[in-house]
Amino acid sequence: MARMVMAVLAALLLGACGSSCKGSHYKKISSGHNWIGRIKVLTEAFDTGLSEWVTAEGQRCKKEHGPKTPKFAVCVKPALSFSRYWTGKVMGAPTGRGILPAIQSAQKAARHSLNAAFDYVKANEAACGMKKETAERKACEKKVGAWKKLLKPGACALIEMIDRGVKLGAYKVVGHVGYKLAKTLVETILGGCDK
Repeated sequence: MARMVMAVLAALLLGACGSSCKGSHYKKISSGHNWIGRIKVLTEAFDTGLSEWVTAEGQRCKKEHGPKTPKFAVCVKPALSFSRYWTGKVMGAPTGRGILPAIQSAQKAARHSLNAAFDYVKANEAACGMKKETAERKACEKKVGAWKKLLKPGACALIEMIDRGVKLGAYKVVGHVGYKLAKTLVETILGGCDK
C-alpha cells in the first residue's frame, strides 16, 4: 500500500506542472519521494518482524524456564532491551527516546523539504531551468537536494538497527530487496553513514 501511495505521489509531482517538468529538478524531487517511501516500507517491515521476534522469544523463554522466574527474566531480557531501544517505549509507554521515532521524524522532515523544494522550483522555473551554473540554479539545486541531509540520520539508524537485529536473530535480510535498496541509498546517494 505504501509503495502504491508513493508511486502515485511521484506521478502527480511530475504531472502537476505539465510540459514544464522536463527539467531534472522535478525528477529529482520525485525520486526523493520514492526513496523516502522505500525507507518507510522497510521501517515498517522491520518493526513488524521485531515485534514478532520478541513475542516468539517470550514464548521460547517461557517454555524453557517457566513464567516469571529469574531464568525467564534473564532469557527474555535481550529481546525486550532491543525492542525498547527501537520503539522508545517501556511497558507500552513512550519515553521520548527510541530509534523508531527518530527515523519517522527524519522521514517527515525529508518529505516536507521535498514539498517545499517543489513549490520553490515551480515558482522559479525560469531560473531553475537555466543550463548555465548561475547562482539561481545553484539555489534550486541546494533546495532540491536538502532532503538527503534530513533523511540520512534516520536511514543510517535504520540500517544499523537492522544489522544489529540480524546478529541477534531478530530479522533476516537474505534476498530482502528493500534492505538492499536502503543500503544503496545510504552508500551511493547519501554518501555513506561514516561521513
